[in-house]
Amino acid sequence: MSELEIDEVGLTPLLSPYLAYGYREDLLVLESVRYDLDGIEGNFRVDHFFCPGDGEFHLSATMAVNCLCQIAVVHACLDCGLESKPGEIYTPETNIRFRRPVRRTKFPIQGVIEKKRERAHSVHYAMSFDVASGAFLADGKLVLPVLASEVRQ
Repeated sequence: MSELEIDEVGLTPLLSPYLAYGYREDLLVLESVRYDLDGIEGNFRVDHFFCPGDGEFHLSATMAVNCLCQIAVVHACLDCGLESKPGEIYTPETNIRFRRPVRRTKFPIQGVIEKKRERAHSVHYAMSFDVASGAFLADGKLVLPVLASEVRQ
């Protein structure tokens, strides 16, 4: 294969408008959560979104990852008995399987703890997620940097 170099002007017609700038229009709201020691369920609402080429809303991979990370962060804070997010929380791994489109602007996400490890300066979680009754399935890892003495026992 011969090498091809394309500049910004040449790339423009090849780019996804959503990925280039449209995702900035997305406005997601976490309306409420139900939490227990095993997991969390959050109800999300999309207040505004970039209108896709077909004119019909669908939950994008970008929006889905944001929702998954947000629900995982809330869960970790509640699980550790924290009243507010203590700083950066890391999501080093997220895997999503997209089984069918989510076309509703209100949808639930359930998160379940698969594994939890407490260390001296952090709590590590492995979680699984169900978006909109199985439309997307995901698993991921979360690291909450917090001193063991700050974690509710």
